Amino acid sequence: MLRGDHARALDEIQRILTVNETSRDRYFNAELHRLAAACHLALGEPEAAEAALQQAIETARAQAAKTFELRATTALGRLWADRNEKDRAHALLQSVCEVFPDAEETVDVRRARACLTEWS
Repeated sequence: MLRGDHARALDEIQRILTVNETSRDRYFNAELHRLAAACHLALGEPEAAEAALQQAIETARAQAAKTFELRATTALGRLWADRNEKDRAHALLQSVCEVFPDAEETVDVRRARACLTEWS
């Protein structure tokens, strides 16, 4: 993200999100919130990262954007698992993974299922 300049990347993401609020172009907002969370984590701000991931999940759900919801949920699950909240992480991610058929083998689905196995 901007060659490791996470603070600058976060500023740019926030600027884009602000611009998007006055436009109809909001499709990638969930993904932008997830990327903001990654910046917050890199800056040592886990509470802000968690809030951004919650926003990403809410936005994805409102848009019925299942892949973006899966990505954000996997990231939030990882955050919780790192805090020794693996049961909570597993329960959250399991509910999202259930909507993807067993035959679905995208990178995002494989990553999510690997996390579920790890947290079992």
